[in-house]
Amino acid sequence: MADRFAILGQALPTGAWSAPATNEVELYSVPLVAEGTVGSEPKSVAFQTQTVVSSITVCNQDASARDFYVRLRKWDVSTEALEALLDKQFLFYGTSVGPNRTQILSLALTLSPGDEISVGASLINKLSFTAMGIEVT
Repeated sequence: MADRFAILGQALPTGAWSAPATNEVELYSVPLVAEGTVGSEPKSVAFQTQTVVSSITVCNQDASARDFYVRLRKWDVSTEALEALLDKQFLFYGTSVGPNRTQILSLALTLSPGDEISVGASLINKLSFTAMGIEVT
C-alpha cells in the first residue's frame, strides 16, 4: 500500500445554494478500482483507493458572513452509483463563516471507493473550499 498526502480537491461554487442539490459541486470523490501497472505491463490484480480526509478549509472572500453546506454521499456497491440525495448526508448545513474569514473543519473522515464530498455556498464565487488528506492505495 502507498500513502499519498495531498490536496484532494478544491471548489468555488458558481451558483448560490437555494435548495438541496441546487448548485452543489463536487469537492472530492474517491477513485473507484484502478488497474495497476508494472512498467508498461498491467498487474494481474486491481487495487482500491481509500481516503482519510483530515480537513476541509472554507474561505469566505466576501465582506459579509456567508453560509456553507458540506454533504457526504456513500457509493452503493450494489447499484454502482452514489446514494440518492438525502438529508442525513449533511455534515454541515447553513453553517456561517464570518466576513473575510477562513474556517478549518477538522474531520478525519474515512472514505471508501466512490464516496463523494460535495459543497455549496449561499453566494456565488465567494466561498472557496479545499479538502486535505491522505489517499491510500
